[in-house]
Amino acid sequence: MKRLVYALLAAGVFYSCTAPKPAGPHAQLLGTWSWLELQFHGKDTTYTWRDLKGQLIFTDQYYSTIYVYQEGPRDRTRPGGFDSLNVDELKKALSPVTANSGTYTIESDSIVYMRDVALWPNAMADGNKRFTIPMPTKASEDTLYWKIGDYSYTWVRRK
Repeated sequence: MKRLVYALLAAGVFYSCTAPKPAGPHAQLLGTWSWLELQFHGKDTTYTWRDLKGQLIFTDQYYSTIYVYQEGPRDRTRPGGFDSLNVDELKKALSPVTANSGTYTIESDSIVYMRDVALWPNAMADGNKRFTIPMPTKASEDTLYWKIGDYSYTWVRRK
C-alpha cells in the first residue's frame, strides 16, 4: 500500500512539473500585466511617458483593463465623493482614465474585445462594444509590446 501511495505522489509531482502550458494564440496574453511605457513616434521626435498606471488582465475568455493616460500621480479631488464635484472637477478626474472589461477572442492576427462594462457608456453601446487591436508586435514571457500607428505600448507581467 505504501508503494502505491508513493508511486501516486511521484506521478502527481511529475505531472505538475511537466503539465502542458496553455496553448493557442491567446496563451501569450494570459496573466496580469502592468503598463510600463508609452512612446509617441513623430516625424522628427520620439516622446516617452513613464510612471504610467495601468493594469491589464487576460484569462482564457475574459479581459479587464484600467489605465490612466497621464504621467505621474493624478491630483486628488476634494473630499465628499463624486456628488460633491462640479463638472470641471469631474472631467479632470475622469478624462485620463480608460476602464473596461468583457470577453475577447483571437481572430487572425487581432484581439477582438467585446466590452460588457466600461467607464464611458458609449463604449458599451451597440456598434461600439466590439473593439479590435492587432496582436502584440513582440511578446515574451514577461513583456507585451504593441506598435499601433505612431504609438508603442509596453506592458510587463506582474509577479
